[in-house]
Amino acid sequence: MFGREINLPIDLLFGRPPHEQVETVETLEKRLENVYDFARIRTRVASDRMKKRYDVRASEETFEAGDLVWLHNPRRRKGLSPKLTCNWEGPFVIVKQVNELLYRIRKSNCDKPRIVHRNRLWQFTCTLTN
Repeated sequence: MFGREINLPIDLLFGRPPHEQVETVETLEKRLENVYDFARIRTRVASDRMKKRYDVRASEETFEAGDLVWLHNPRRRKGLSPKLTCNWEGPFVIVKQVNELLYRIRKSNCDKPRIVHRNRLWQFTCTLTN
């Protein structure tokens, strides 16, 4: 290993087999480079596959300042079953679009604004029946 031969107790009794090759440092380096290249390629392929899967479910909806939205906030409350709790809060008002993915929202004028990802927002629609 790394230019040194490992002697095992069986080698002392019977000697080394004549067909066995001892790897040099150069051949080990080449093999390691090949393994690293293969790992880089497979990591890139897996990353691309995960991005495609994420993009399928990602929301492309954009909001304007002043729009009303629901905020998805799934949190566990002590003493309540998570199946029976509502995971949506709101309505919130869009204050500003920070960048293409983040929005600054506020529940009322006296609340502190929050910055959230657009995947956690849903357009608020209120249907009143007469």
